[in-house]
Amino acid sequence: MASAHVAEPARIAPFEDQHKDGLAVLVVDIQRGEFGLNASAAGQPDLVDPAGFFRNAGGEIWVALKNGRAGEEVVGAVAILDFGEGRAALRKMFVRADLRGRPHRIAERLLEVLIAWARERGFTEIYLDTLDAFAAARRFYARHGFEELTKADMPADFPAMNWNARFFRLALSSVDT
Repeated sequence: MASAHVAEPARIAPFEDQHKDGLAVLVVDIQRGEFGLNASAAGQPDLVDPAGFFRNAGGEIWVALKNGRAGEEVVGAVAILDFGEGRAALRKMFVRADLRGRPHRIAERLLEVLIAWARERGFTEIYLDTLDAFAAARRFYARHGFEELTKADMPADFPAMNWNARFFRLALSSVDT
């Protein structure tokens, strides 16, 4: 009788400098290949120095790591940026296409880590912006308690990416622990 192969789950860990190249490849490949953006790592300060960009602003960045041909590979990421008054911006939520959804749950696990971290530090709200083309991402955020807002409803000091069109907010008080 053949046994079902159970894939090894990805490991979620705080970003380290050794993950920089893998993170850049993951993000830029998705931005270019899936969404046709003219993106480069050099044009994104949060990919040039991920640890400095997020941690120097009171935030954090995590990666999902999975054993691959060349050792541990970055297969997912998420980051959070403090923009004051108990509010945070969710940034760089990316998961490699072949590892999205069940049974992997990488995006869900990354979001759980981010929310737990935010709660521990007293954040009360998490905001994000995403491209209109990221329909699956919008559904994911809605399933996890984020409410869609208009740009006018967003805090004036939210660090929006100028090409993004859809906005969301999560009140941490509304999320189960």
